[in-house]
Amino acid sequence: MYDLVKAGGELFENFEFKSSVQERFTSAVINSNERLLALQAITAFGRSLTFILPVLALKRKQPGKYVHFVAVPYESLKMATRTKLENAGLVVGETGMLTDLHAEANLSGVDVLVGCFDSYGDAGVADVMKLWEKVFGTRRSRGIFVFDEAHVLWLEKSFRNIFHSVKGLNWKSFLKVVFVSATLSSKLGLFFIV
Repeated sequence: MYDLVKAGGELFENFEFKSSVQERFTSAVINSNERLLALQAITAFGRSLTFILPVLALKRKQPGKYVHFVAVPYESLKMATRTKLENAGLVVGETGMLTDLHAEANLSGVDVLVGCFDSYGDAGVADVMKLWEKVFGTRRSRGIFVFDEAHVLWLEKSFRNIFHSVKGLNWKSFLKVVFVSATLSSKLGLFFIV
């Protein structure tokens, strides 16, 4: 069991979860046997903390083992997410780093890669994600993959061809796949609605 309150204490003095639902979902992200998790929660619920705390806890427990991924719909949200993650003490890069000839070296200290949804569908990025073990061996594992504002993925996928390659990203190789949004389809796995 990972100590999420301790991870929260690294960010906020006297940290406590805002609600029991936030605590249960955050714990599920890191401790449950479910690989696919989804959260629909109102603005100001603390959705970002539900994935930032597990990433922090994994970094403290197993430094350098995982590269985590956050996908967002818009460039402005990508920059805001990057800032949140950096303020939490995480080393953040962008998905484009995966297509660099020196991807392995570039990612040596990176905890999280952040990109817009379509960047994960880019042919070069998708190829590296599919061939992860060949590129990184056992040195770095794929950690938690987060789709933030995930409802946009459902809205846009029917008319943007680049999303078709996202489907082929060997999702079982990630530690967890997490969908968070204020408005989300109930067709997903383990689902928390608040």
